[in-house]
Amino acid sequence: MNDVDECCQRHDYCLKRGIDPCHCDFEFMDCLRHKRNHHTDKGRKAALMYDFMKIKTSFTCRERYESRD
Repeated sequence: MNDVDECCQRHDYCLKRGIDPCHCDFEFMDCLRHKRNHHTDKGRKAALMYDFMKIKTSFTCRERYESRD
């Protein structure tokens, strides 16, 4: 398991605990943010997940998303 996998695992655990999904999603993005790197496979996967979550949260967490800008 690498550090990107750990971000995914923490996100899954957060959701399973019943914590607000938007909170879990933003924590997941914070975890992935500094792991993005287009020169490594792991970094590209982190960037892909980060970009997906950014789009997802812009729809599902609209009020919280706008306050993060």
